Amino acid sequence: MKRHRLIVEDAIGALKMRFGILRQQLRFLKKNIATVFFTCVILHNFLIDTGTPLRPLPENEQEEEMQHSSDEDNTQGVDEVEDDTA
Repeated sequence: MKRHRLIVEDAIGALKMRFGILRQQLRFLKKNIATVFFTCVILHNFLIDTGTPLRPLPENEQEEEMQHSSDEDNTQGVDEVEDDTA
């Protein structure tokens, strides 16, 4: 079980390195979070297939990411945004 968790954490880390939107607290309607995440996964796989390398985080973002990942058991909250269309 621990090995699977590490694999998932590594995959999420790679996505966060490639897509800055995943490095911050998500501010979407709950119904849209899965769409954003899966879109990032699809784009990531496309970029791998085309040979686009994973770029390292800029130095200031690396420090911020390392500090954030040590906070509160590595969990991120999700802000729920009110839906004004109803």
